[in-house]
Amino acid sequence: MPPKSGKKPSAMQVAQSFIKTYYKTVSESKKDTYRFYHENSHFLHSAGQDQQGSVTGLDAIKAAIAQSDLAGDAQKVNVDLDPGSMDAQNSANETVLLTVTGVITFQGEAVDRSRMFVQNFCLAPQMQQSGKKSYYVLNDAFRLLPAPPVPAAAAAAPA
Repeated sequence: MPPKSGKKPSAMQVAQSFIKTYYKTVSESKKDTYRFYHENSHFLHSAGQDQQGSVTGLDAIKAAIAQSDLAGDAQKVNVDLDPGSMDAQNSANETVLLTVTGVITFQGEAVDRSRMFVQNFCLAPQMQQSGKKSYYVLNDAFRLLPAPPVPAAAAAAPA
C-alpha cells in the first residue's frame, strides 16, 4: 500500500503490508489463500526434502492448497514470524522479491506440531479498479523444514 505522501513504497513496506494480510488469511481462512494469486501465478509448497512440482493457474493452485499441509487435519494454522526473518528487495518490472522465515503450528490434530518454514514470494504489481496499485503473488515457493533430530539421550530419557 502506498504511503499517503504519494511516494513509491519501498520493497520492505510492500512486503510488510503483504505478509500481514497473507499470513492472517493463512491463519484464519486457509482455503481463501488462493485469492492472492492470478491465473499466471506459480505455486510450490513442499515439506522436508520432498521434491514437489510447481503448479500454475488458479484452479491448480486451489487444488494444491486443498492437498497441502495447510488444508490437512489441522483445524487451525498459526504462523509466528517473531522467531524468523523477512528480507525484501525490488526487482525487474516493479516486482518485489520477498523471503520469509518463521514457525508454523498446526493445531487441532492429535498433537499440535510446530515446524520452521521458509517462503519466497515474487509480488507483481496490479492496478485495482479504483486506480490504486496493489500486488499479487506471481511466484510462491514454500518449504516446511524438517523437524530437528531428537538427540539420542533425550529420546531414551523416561517420560
